[in-house]
Amino acid sequence: MKKMEQEIHNSRHKHKVLILDIPLLFEAKLEYMVNIILLVYVDNLMQEKRLMERDQISLEFAKTKIASQINLDFKKSMADVIIDNSGDYQKTKEQFLKIYNTLRSDGYVI
Repeated sequence: MKKMEQEIHNSRHKHKVLILDIPLLFEAKLEYMVNIILLVYVDNLMQEKRLMERDQISLEFAKTKIASQINLDFKKSMADVIIDNSGDYQKTKEQFLKIYNTLRSDGYVI
């Protein structure tokens, strides 16, 4: 946490946009650290599949891990910008770059 705070402090005057990758932002109650919340999500079925493949775990364990997180609908309601990550890498990248370029051109500091 301290390292992330230091990185934010050091980057404030160097960059217009600073992106923090915080997968459990709401669970860790770190919303105060950011100006804009960008949520990258997939539906539960895709999340289960990817989690099982990545961590080599059973469906039951994947469901348990997902159930321990804050509800996706709540996260969507709290987010300023939402990216649907259910497509391929290129589709997700295109969504992100469009948002990133808009934020940069608007002078946001994230």
